[in-house]
Amino acid sequence: DGKLIEKPNFNYKYLYPGTYLVALMVYDGRNYVTDTITVKIQSAQITINEFMANPSEKDEEAEWIEVFSDSDSITDISGWQLDDNEEGGSPFVFPENTLVAPKSYLVFSRQITGIALNNDKDTVRLLLPEGVVFQEISYEKPPQGKSSARTGEGFVWSVPTPGTANLSIA
Repeated sequence: DGKLIEKPNFNYKYLYPGTYLVALMVYDGRNYVTDTITVKIQSAQITINEFMANPSEKDEEAEWIEVFSDSDSITDISGWQLDDNEEGGSPFVFPENTLVAPKSYLVFSRQITGIALNNDKDTVRLLLPEGVVFQEISYEKPPQGKSSARTGEGFVWSVPTPGTANLSIA
């Protein structure tokens, strides 16, 4: 993408998907040597797919948030975060080496994330590792025992399907 970095050690993050030619040039004061590689950067195809905010059972035991990978390859979501509204507690940070298989669902219970979803209104958010909001779903008055499921038209209250494809009936 045209960046030139003149440091002995560095990390670099591409802002846009694409195929990049990366060149490394080393100079020891007398000689140069260059090596190149091609790097393919794919857009993250991770989304919040479904969540249970007002379960029929105890909230502490039955609330969950599901993410879905629409990618055709394994996606590393290490460092990504799940959170509720900004004023809530600390976000849940996906641990190092959290991999999502292609076209797969991962369900994270409240016991794992520590995220308590309010039964009147709240927000469910997926954040990039640097804390930028990637996806945000706000809701009000969730019906007890129904999940909020992603459809082509947005999120609807539906029959819960944790870990599997959402049902298109409400």
